[in-house]
Amino acid sequence: MPNAFSSEEPDNAALTWDIQITLRVLLSEIDVSSLESPPPLYIQVPRQGYLFTVLPKIKPLWQHVLPPEVNGAHTPWFSFNSLPLKWNVPTGILYDLLVPNHGVHPWQLTLRYTGFPSATLGEYLGEASIKSTFRNSLKEASFIARKSAQPVLDMVLEAQNDHWKALGGGGNGGSTDYRKYREIMHSIPLISPNSLDAVPIRVYLRPGNTGNYLSSYEMFSQSSRFAALLAPDGRPNTLGAALAPIIISWLIDHNAWKNDETLHREEESGTGTATAANNEDENEVEAAWAQVDVALAGGIELQPNLILRDLHRDLHSPDFFLYIALHMRPAQR
Repeated sequence: MPNAFSSEEPDNAALTWDIQITLRVLLSEIDVSSLESPPPLYIQVPRQGYLFTVLPKIKPLWQHVLPPEVNGAHTPWFSFNSLPLKWNVPTGILYDLLVPNHGVHPWQLTLRYTGFPSATLGEYLGEASIKSTFRNSLKEASFIARKSAQPVLDMVLEAQNDHWKALGGGGNGGSTDYRKYREIMHSIPLISPNSLDAVPIRVYLRPGNTGNYLSSYEMFSQSSRFAALLAPDGRPNTLGAALAPIIISWLIDHNAWKNDETLHREEESGTGTATAANNEDENEVEAAWAQVDVALAGGIELQPNLILRDLHRDLHSPDFFLYIALHMRPAQR
């Protein structure tokens, strides 16, 4: 049986696109105009889609209990434990980041039709806002992977619309279509990892002392960058080596990085500089990952020795970024 991230199975991404998250959606009492609140809705949404694309499917089911003014310019939004949910982040990474150890089944969300928190979520002009953000992120990924955004800029309008529909937009109510997505990605051409030197990654770090409730996105850190697919010695780069600089930078910013001076002894003693450098790099990766409680991508717990090329091929999001949620360990006092 092939490994979950083995090159023997080139279409593991199709399995990732099949993964659904079950939602239990409650309508906020503030937006209920009837004497009784409607029962919760149970909906399955794809990890690889965007949460807000499911809104057109929900509103008709609650139309009869919404205040008349909601039918106008009010903008709906979701929250989890009172934290408004980002409309421009794929659903899967939101869940990986906000639900510690995936201990909530189904994922209980509240839906509001009034009081849109623009200060937290930014201006939202409907599905067109998500589509625009997705396109910009795809162009950024193309620039990282191909050193040019031209492959994305050259997409004709029909391909752009089909691309968006494959992600659940354009009236599809959040239902994704991996085969259509893959066909379009091959046509632009962006999705051939064997010809890439680097891939785009987007990492979210959550401090370990936040508990289950989060009051602000300021508690998180985010880093978007390219990650080389080959190590300096020519070997395939690992996830641990790719993320170690991000983790160390975060630990330094939080006064939590304690770099053991013994890491430099071999180099200072003059013995084999190449070996010393490799050992130091490996020790730094190990020390950095020791501060990670759990790393998640696509709902899968990751280990630092996994090959980055395989992970990106199988788990990258529709915008070609590999999204990773790092739950850090509580800082030791």
